[in-house]
Amino acid sequence: MLLLRLVRQQPVDELWLSIRGKSYKFIFKDFCKITKLPAYITRPTFVKKNAKSGVAGLFFKGNKCVPYQELKETMEDIKPKKRMDPLPMVKLASLFVVDGVLLIRDHSTKINPDHFSWFEDFENFQKYPWALESYNLMVTNMKLLMHGQPDKFEAAKAKNPDYKNAKFSVWS
Repeated sequence: MLLLRLVRQQPVDELWLSIRGKSYKFIFKDFCKITKLPAYITRPTFVKKNAKSGVAGLFFKGNKCVPYQELKETMEDIKPKKRMDPLPMVKLASLFVVDGVLLIRDHSTKINPDHFSWFEDFENFQKYPWALESYNLMVTNMKLLMHGQPDKFEAAKAKNPDYKNAKFSVWS
């Protein structure tokens, strides 16, 4: 059973887990080992290209303000032609994975417009630290979810000294 260790002050880029009473630090290197994503930390410089000739131009008529839901529908509706260059499809699929899985958010939000131009420089796109972006997003969201939890735990523990045992028996 995993239980987030409720610590008031901890570094921004790490999580603490309590597993069977032992505390473990979860850091970026652990995240990369689990996800098998490359552990790049440096951000490459992207060459800006015309949106009308790239993925945005081919699939979205040059529009870079595309909601994630529209990207998903486009992925489902595309029927590749026999002589179609596969690279635009690979770029579109990569955009789908990055914005739909690694940097997941509400499906009604729009895709980051910079991502469209980054996909045109595909070699640098592959070197971008997507694992670091995803990890930081996960840590931030977990900490936001746990905000105020230490106080709630301490208040419940003060009311009932056996709170810890009762809590674990409920989860068992």
